[in-house]
Amino acid sequence: MSPSLLQRLHRRLGAGLAMVALCAGMDATQAQIQSTPNTLYRIAGGTQGTNDGTGAAAQFNSPFGVTRNSFDGNLYVADFYNHAIRKITPAGVVSTFAGTAGTAGYFDATGTSAQFNTPVGITADPAGNLYVSEYLNNTVRMITPGGVVSTIAGAPTPACANIDGAGAAARFCDPVGIIFTAGSLYVADTGNHTVRKITLPAGTVSTFAGTGSCGVLCDPYGITNDTAGNLYVTGYHDNTIRKITPAASVSLVAGGGACGSNDGTGAAAQFCHPTGIVADTSGTLYVADNTNSTIRKITSSAVVSTVVGAAGNSSTTLGPLPGTIAAPYGVTVIGANQLAMTTNSHEVLGANLGPAAFNFAGFFQPVDNPPMVNVVKAGSAIPVKFSLGGNQGLNIFASGYPASQTVSCSTSLPTDVIEQTVNPGASTLSYDPASDRYNYVWKTEKGWSNTCRQLTVRLSDSTDHTALFQFIR
Repeated sequence: MSPSLLQRLHRRLGAGLAMVALCAGMDATQAQIQSTPNTLYRIAGGTQGTNDGTGAAAQFNSPFGVTRNSFDGNLYVADFYNHAIRKITPAGVVSTFAGTAGTAGYFDATGTSAQFNTPVGITADPAGNLYVSEYLNNTVRMITPGGVVSTIAGAPTPACANIDGAGAAARFCDPVGIIFTAGSLYVADTGNHTVRKITLPAGTVSTFAGTGSCGVLCDPYGITNDTAGNLYVTGYHDNTIRKITPAASVSLVAGGGACGSNDGTGAAAQFCHPTGIVADTSGTLYVADNTNSTIRKITSSAVVSTVVGAAGNSSTTLGPLPGTIAAPYGVTVIGANQLAMTTNSHEVLGANLGPAAFNFAGFFQPVDNPPMVNVVKAGSAIPVKFSLGGNQGLNIFASGYPASQTVSCSTSLPTDVIEQTVNPGASTLSYDPASDRYNYVWKTEKGWSNTCRQLTVRLSDSTDHTALFQFIR
């Protein structure tokens, strides 16, 4: 690795790649998924080295990109300075999946016979193939589930260039983030200030967004996608989070300007050299805010909050959230409200963010909110409609809910006759993305005539939402 390449690398990543290993607090080996809510915990690592092992016995050397491969349920880590791809099983067992640990090079082969040079970004497709961006080799490599490594696009020489083309004819400059979506790869080509698209399996590279100079995109690092096909990119140099539509229209989501750590909405929020980014199934974004040593959350309304770590504290303190972490690089979703992140302390940490806090704004028609009493014929099936600020999945109810109980019929409260019911049947829950509304069909009982009841919708974030009903014959 030439001095000029090293200088360029450290100029981009700054002091975040300094070799430190600070650990404090709980140090027990943990599985990938920690069931204790609001907890920061260790998945693996914590010291610099190349050792395979379980939990804290394993070693990394500045792990960067991390992804969960849904094909086999394992985590895969781009172990930057070990020049290797590491696998972490759900039990926390770490092994070297591809690359010769501790040896930089460029060689397509199987497993540990292959060689990488500073693998940095990693993503998986539904068939279990991994795709890796290499910072100093300026290539994109593919690894099959059997560990066979091949080159999809790019070549190690010249060191940096910006050329569209097929396979080895294409050129990148310090590519970092990578994401698979809809049969193609999208790469944050950091040194070229662009996002490049790679069609598969041909490996044809084209420039999707960015001009090639620091402007619309400036040092893009992390990249992710949502279910609507939008891309989201972190801007390391300009401290931004940007959205790129399928039509390649770029807009600001949050941040911008000088380094800072303020939470807020949109441009009022601040970041400091954000790197990794991931979207969950509801479209919520999580950002590895590297220099702030925090993980930030961005809602669909562009509200930014800090969920892991404390700005300015780069030690590792495990236990109750927010805890503290050292300069996170990569972040990925590993379960409902569960994240995994790589840090400057040569470790992979997990965070159980606890029950989701839903944005419930009341019931929609035909159901009126209290104090209005809904009048309806007993035995009817009532569509109970509400929004949670995006698709939160169908596992949104607390156990045993929705539920109803008898209440006294008040003569002082206003009433309104429900004008819409549906065909009787079992109670069901569905979500309509077009209207962003949930519809819980509540099947009432004929025996409830001449009574009043309160329907309680308790969500998995432990909040209760109620509506009042008077049943008639």
